[in-house]
Parts: sequence; C-alpha cells; structure tokens
Amino acid sequence: MTKNIQEAIIAVMNEVGYVKKTKSGGLAYSFAGEAALISALRPSMVENNIFMFVSKIHDMKRENYTTAKGTAMVNTVITADITFTHSLSNTSITVQATGEGSDAGDKSAN
Repeated sequence: MTKNIQEAIIAVMNEVGYVKKTKSGGLAYSFAGEAALISALRPSMVENNIFMFVSKIHDMKRENYTTAKGTAMVNTVITADITFTHSLSNTSITVQATGEGSDAGDKSAN
C-alpha cells in the first residue's frame, strides 16, 4: 500500500506505462485522446487512492473565429492548478497546466 501521493503516483506510472497513440479515420496523424488517457489512468488512480480536481483557474481566454470553410468557432485557452490528492494520507501535489480547445458549439472549454 502506498504511503503518500508521491508513492501513489509512481505506482500509477509503473502500472499504466505508455498510452499508445491511435489513428482516427480521416486524419493524417496519430494521437492519444482524452478518452484513451482516462481509460488507462482511472483504474490505477482509484486503486492507488488518488483523486484529482481543478483547484484554481488562473486565466481563461476565449476567441471567436471563422474557419476557412466559414464555420463559426470558439477557441478557449485555460491555465489552471490541478491538485492530485492521496486519500489515505491526505498528501497532495498541485501542478499548473494549460489546455486549449476549439468547438463550433459550447464545448471548447471542456
């Protein structure tokens, strides 16, 4: 059993390893998507008593733009603190991360 957040994160890294990139239909490149990452990490994080949450949003920028084909889009860039907590020891690590997304509807911030 892990004693703190550092040991728990190392256990997850050892259990999960590398998340393979896959090629999606119609795209000329491979990527590891959010669903693949969550699917790979979540069981090990639960087993090692780690939960994570957005603890602070530092900045959020939204910009409307139009694609070359005329589609109205919204681009959102968010910089936030993400806290990983080990529920058994109540130890935690906070990291700052920036994420970016674009969408024609309401999901660019997701």
